[in-house]
Amino acid sequence: MQCTMEGTLSELQPTQVAGCALLSPRYRLYLLHRIEQDWWELPGGKVDTGEEAETAAVRETHEELNVTVRSTGKLGSSPFVQNGKPYEYSWFGAELIEGDPIVNEPHIHDALNDYSKDELEAMFDRLSPNAQNLVKKIIDGEIELWV
Repeated sequence: MQCTMEGTLSELQPTQVAGCALLSPRYRLYLLHRIEQDWWELPGGKVDTGEEAETAAVRETHEELNVTVRSTGKLGSSPFVQNGKPYEYSWFGAELIEGDPIVNEPHIHDALNDYSKDELEAMFDRLSPNAQNLVKKIIDGEIELWV
C-alpha cells in the first residue's frame, strides 16, 4: 500500500494571525467592519516571518486604529478556516497608551464601533470567524475581558 501526500508543508501549516482585544473607555470591545466580507473583526492580521504573535498584534492594532497600545498578555488562541485555508488566531489583551482609535485603513474597513458582551452575543452571525471564536470563549467563561 502506497501513501502519498499532496500539497506543501506551508499549505498544511495554519497561517499565524494575531490581534488585540482593546476596550473603549466605556469598557466595550472595539471591532472594525471589514468592507469586503461585511463582518466585524478585531484589529489584527498576519504574523510576519520571525515576528512574535504579541508583537504582530500590537503592530496591526497600530496600523488599523492609528493608536499605540501595550499588550496586557495573551488571552488565548483558536484555529479557524477561512476560504478553505487554516489559520491560528492569537488574541492579546491591550491597554491604550496613546491616540484615539480611528479607521486608519478606509480601503479595508469602513467603520469602528465598540460593543458590550450582550451586543456581541446578539450580533454573533455578523462577526468574523476569529471574532466568533473569541466571543464563544467569552460566553463560555474561558476568557474574561470585563474584570
